[in-house]
Amino acid sequence: MFNIRKLIPNIPKTLTSPPPIPVSPLHRTLSTVSPPPVTVSCILSHQSRWSKAITDISAAYLSNGDFVSKASKAQSDLYAYEQGDVIFKPTKSTVPPFRPTPTAALSYFVGAVNVPEGHSEDMGFAINSGSGWSSVTFHNSSTTLLNGLGFACGVYDFVCASSGDSVRVEYTKGYRRGDDGQVRLFLHHSSVPYGR
Repeated sequence: MFNIRKLIPNIPKTLTSPPPIPVSPLHRTLSTVSPPPVTVSCILSHQSRWSKAITDISAAYLSNGDFVSKASKAQSDLYAYEQGDVIFKPTKSTVPPFRPTPTAALSYFVGAVNVPEGHSEDMGFAINSGSGWSSVTFHNSSTTLLNGLGFACGVYDFVCASSGDSVRVEYTKGYRRGDDGQVRLFLHHSSVPYGR
């Protein structure tokens, strides 16, 4: 019978594990804490906040208030530009069609004349090119959750504050939770229905 003690005579009769290496509290926090996943409830809450932001920006514009500051704050609260890349294709954008930076997105929402380095085609979607929006209503076709992220597609109806006319727009949106716990958009594609 093989006996390891003959090869290594000073081996202790009882082997013990080495003492644990101390881990700093900061390292422990960073290595074990991750944001909770996005839920369907988070998606619905964000959509409600997004709708309110659009109507609040319009109301501020129509009452000669500081709608640009309101839009900038809403963008920070609703879009993940400060946390990473945002994939944004607005409804009414052609040059450029995509808005990967906060400045480009703000130009789209409040109009080029209100943002340094704004894009000349931008008339201000959040203020409906000066007519304002009185309501925005989401109608989700589907929502899905995947690897902590949330996705939704459907249509939303925008009601013009001046005429009362309704405009329907299609969307696909992606939601992620930041380290601060807030759910924001990292993906937003909007377009008018085909054939219009």
